[in-house]
Amino acid sequence: MSVVRATLLICVLIAIIMGGFFAVRVSNAVAWNQLTRTWDASDEKLATEFPVHAVRKFGNQTLVACDGWKSIDREHSTLVPFKVPGAAYVFSVFDTGSKRYVLCSTDNGVVLKKAQGRTWQDTKVPTPVYAQPENWQISAGDDNVALVADKGFYLLEGNQWSRVDTKENAAGNMLGNSLIKDGKIYGGFDNGEWGGSVSQTDCKTGASKDIFNNAFFPVVGLKRAADGKIWIACGVSHMGLESAALFYYDGGKVVTASEVVGMRSGLGMGAGTISAQEKPIYSERKNWDFEPTCFAGFDLDKDGNPIALSLEEGLMRYSNEKWQRITRSWHSGMYLGNLVVDGSTAVIPVWERGVIMYDMSNGRFKFILPPYCSTTK
Repeated sequence: MSVVRATLLICVLIAIIMGGFFAVRVSNAVAWNQLTRTWDASDEKLATEFPVHAVRKFGNQTLVACDGWKSIDREHSTLVPFKVPGAAYVFSVFDTGSKRYVLCSTDNGVVLKKAQGRTWQDTKVPTPVYAQPENWQISAGDDNVALVADKGFYLLEGNQWSRVDTKENAAGNMLGNSLIKDGKIYGGFDNGEWGGSVSQTDCKTGASKDIFNNAFFPVVGLKRAADGKIWIACGVSHMGLESAALFYYDGGKVVTASEVVGMRSGLGMGAGTISAQEKPIYSERKNWDFEPTCFAGFDLDKDGNPIALSLEEGLMRYSNEKWQRITRSWHSGMYLGNLVVDGSTAVIPVWERGVIMYDMSNGRFKFILPPYCSTTK
């Protein structure tokens, strides 16, 4: 009798485990379907009610740009208000790792707030500077902080702002890819299928030059490593051509760590005039063992290793001159924003659809979807 009971107990436990596994798989499948579905007229409310488009690391929080900035409640997989004392609306945030800044509106106008422990130091932003504050980005590093404007930068020294002119449309094309190192502002530019560049502007003199310019590679990520290198991640997908690359600037020159340009297998062109090729086609390839892809986001993990977000492969880690795929499964066809690596969790915004959270330590997904959607239905 005891043997029978033990057998029944084992069967029940197996059923519970398999049922839970199946429920998670079903939940994930529904979430993926919600994130990857094709845009149609019925989805227009997603753009107005859940306009997700970017994520940022800020202290011990991960923030999501969604009609202002929201903070992720990971326990409940939802977005909660990001509260800054005295702020009515937050336009931009920046965290250097040691300093945190917020550009926001207050009862006293637009101010730049700097975190000082549990308090905040406010610096007034003059009217000529913030003509359209919602389009401004904060750039910071070392002891410098600047606001990236439409046609240049405004550098803060003490309580005074000074203008530093640079190339036009800086704010529009940088998409937050800027930083300050050794008194110079580095800005990564994304010009879509026309490539990209990285500019270097002296904070004092305004002297500017491009340290990187490439017709194939728009810049999707710019990160400063602990050893002083500036990592540059690039990628674009256009008319069947995929390109992804990783470079680093060592202070003197830009070095190619990895690159790929080509077409994936199974892709036809010209409305069927060219049949789908059986194998991928490569025109450029270095330190790359996968099919051609496009990078959409980039960050560094806690050990300083580059982590890239590929449209087709998902999350990838670069170490010892070799890429390794992190995500065991991935659904392509999504319009992805940038990438934030927070500890072991990668946070990925899906444009006007939701947020993906992937635990790189155990391979588990979590999703944040619009309130009227459910991953359990």
